[in-house]
Amino acid sequence: MHKHAEIGVGREPTSIAAHPDNNTAYVANAGDGTVSVLNIPSGKVRGTIRVGAEPMAVALSPNGSRLYVANSASNNLMVVDTSRESVIATIDLSPFGTAPRAIAVTNDGDKDDTDETVFVALFFGQLRAGKSALQEGQDDQREGRVIAISAATNAPVSGPNPILLAPLANAGFNSNGRLAPGPAQVPNVASTNPQTFTTPTGAFPNQLAAVAIHPFLTKAYVVSTGASPNGPLRFNSNTQGLVSVYDTLTRLEFTAGQTGTDARRQAPLNLDQGINLDTGLAPRLFLPNPVAMAWRPDGSDAWVVVQNSDAVFRLTVDNAGIPTIGAPLVAGPGAVVRVDLQDVEDDQIAGKAPRGIVIDDEGDTAYVVNFVSRSITAIDISNPTAPKIDFTARTSDLPTAGTTDATALLGAELFYTGRGPEGRMSQESWGGCVACHPNGRTDNVTWMFDAGPRQTIPLDGMFNKNIPHDQRILNWSAVRDENQDFELNTRGVFGGRGLIDDDRLLLAFGGASGALPTDTGLIQQFQQFTGAVTTTNDLAGGAALPSSLTARRDFAIATLDDDRIFIIGGRAGAGQGTLVTSNAVQEFNPRTNVLATRSSTGFTPRHSFGAAAVRTSQGLRIYAAGGYASTSGAALPVSTVEEYNPSTDSWRTVASLPTAVAQFGITVAGGINTAEPLQLIHVVSGNTGSEAAPSVANPNPVQRFLADASAAGTWTPFNPAGLTLRRNHGAGTALRVVSSRVFAQRHIPRFRQHAPVSESQAYSAQTRSTSWAGSTPLVRTKRQYSS
Repeated sequence: MHKHAEIGVGREPTSIAAHPDNNTAYVANAGDGTVSVLNIPSGKVRGTIRVGAEPMAVALSPNGSRLYVANSASNNLMVVDTSRESVIATIDLSPFGTAPRAIAVTNDGDKDDTDETVFVALFFGQLRAGKSALQEGQDDQREGRVIAISAATNAPVSGPNPILLAPLANAGFNSNGRLAPGPAQVPNVASTNPQTFTTPTGAFPNQLAAVAIHPFLTKAYVVSTGASPNGPLRFNSNTQGLVSVYDTLTRLEFTAGQTGTDARRQAPLNLDQGINLDTGLAPRLFLPNPVAMAWRPDGSDAWVVVQNSDAVFRLTVDNAGIPTIGAPLVAGPGAVVRVDLQDVEDDQIAGKAPRGIVIDDEGDTAYVVNFVSRSITAIDISNPTAPKIDFTARTSDLPTAGTTDATALLGAELFYTGRGPEGRMSQESWGGCVACHPNGRTDNVTWMFDAGPRQTIPLDGMFNKNIPHDQRILNWSAVRDENQDFELNTRGVFGGRGLIDDDRLLLAFGGASGALPTDTGLIQQFQQFTGAVTTTNDLAGGAALPSSLTARRDFAIATLDDDRIFIIGGRAGAGQGTLVTSNAVQEFNPRTNVLATRSSTGFTPRHSFGAAAVRTSQGLRIYAAGGYASTSGAALPVSTVEEYNPSTDSWRTVASLPTAVAQFGITVAGGINTAEPLQLIHVVSGNTGSEAAPSVANPNPVQRFLADASAAGTWTPFNPAGLTLRRNHGAGTALRVVSSRVFAQRHIPRFRQHAPVSESQAYSAQTRSTSWAGSTPLVRTKRQYSS
């Protein structure tokens, strides 16, 4: 498969229909309000038909005598006589709802096009009978609507019309309670803490994207992005991929409960329900944003395109027309058949943001158009349970790497797909920007966030068109004033990785293994979102992390506010080892992925000490305190404290510890708000004896340091009541309201008949008072487990 020609049409071409004569095609140009008439053999535009505002769909009658155009913004359906290429009728759809964007035409197989019925789906869900604005934000407030038009009269047929597609009472996924509309957002089902997720959620058809009539059954299938706006919102109770069914003769919705025991088969069908149970899918992808559907000519199956998942799924029906995709009813392997458009050979193009599908007359090949990757994917479906990608072809050139257009295309991938780039927008393709902002606009839904109702706004309305720097607030309560403020929504609701990586990475440096011990210079990354440990750096585009120039253990680490990490001192070698003197001070910048040696002149080599970085009145400084200046097991700790200036790459000696100590916990508290204006270093407990004869006896269990970049600084020792003296432990700081708490955490390994114990204590960093007196066990493992 290769690109034959490229024909220039109008702005924003959105839909195409090919005439049965194989010589003519019609393209709807949403940006221009026109339809381009193409002569296929010549590869040229033969004519242009002026239609309504924002034509979003075109469809031909079976014999090609009529072209139907759905004008979304004009809210009407136009009928074009193809022999004259002129509009002969305009049908106002305003009495039924808004935004027609999908068309399907029946085909009874004869030569008469006037005895057919045209079905037009309204994109937005409409208010149900008996509902009002008082139910705004509820899962059952709205319904989907399809209008039936007579091809003979070019007018809506008599009732029942429109065809009403009801919401699902239970979408199959639960939330933690349910919010009610009205002042104060009082839950009508209270949430619990911890969360229990026991409240069923519903979903109403919204964003009705396509209507596919079965070739032989009197059934039509409508795919939509179902909305579950009632909060509290959760990634799997937010949007659902729905397939609604109606009878083309009675014009009534066709419904059926679960049928059979082999797979989830219902009408309407939630495409997502059961995917969570399928253990055979890798990667597991959900289907909340179906946008297109096509039947094989023999009616044996249909293929559903899911835009945000970059995938195509097979759908089958039984003799009654009840649909299934083969999702299991219980946990285990299912019978889901799908094509992952990103799973391609090295010489093929990964399909991203698919939007349309067509199947050839033989029913052997499906062609899918991919919006973001600007490509066509040809899928061999001759074996219906084992489809495979045959060919891919580029429809238009990609922008040059490094240009603004290339950046914009990367942004489009982020916006339109739930998978990428790098899984940033959602977990297992559960959502993404496009799920609520189709084409960057609005889904017309009010979502019940915990902070109050939020109506989706069209993103093209964020800025004043004449004054681009004039930006509106994004919510009525002004809690968000830019798109970046939705980062927590991306993570918390969609379960995505988000766009901010800095606080999502942990780095592990060096250390030793075995009894000898054996030292290493290995640096590894732990990605909190993916849960993966790697030797690559996400902040440097996945580049391989460097290794420390000197393998070591028992060193100190300090991290600056600008993310630079300093590895200082330590020891290496078998037994007690030797102090690290070569490359004793190293700086690692995770953003540039560079590991470099810094000056150690003025630094006293040592091990089992602590280091901490603080911001002083003259800039960032690192302080290295205490530890052992010898690897002899009989050596006692030192009280030495030395200051490193990163900007000048120099060391100096400052005020000594009141009590010499090693193997302690160290942390920095304060400096965050006006209640605690200064950053203070806390050295907590530790070993006041040698390694051979350790002791935790310490007259100054907490030694607090106020740094002074122009002087020696000041140490203030104190003894918080109830603090358990310990060594080889850790310390950390947490902010509670306006004041910091310092936590000391230790892990006592299992020894003989004692089980391992983790315990934590805390004291106020400023007032020095304890939060808990004595030890507070947090985790006690069973005796039969060792650590």
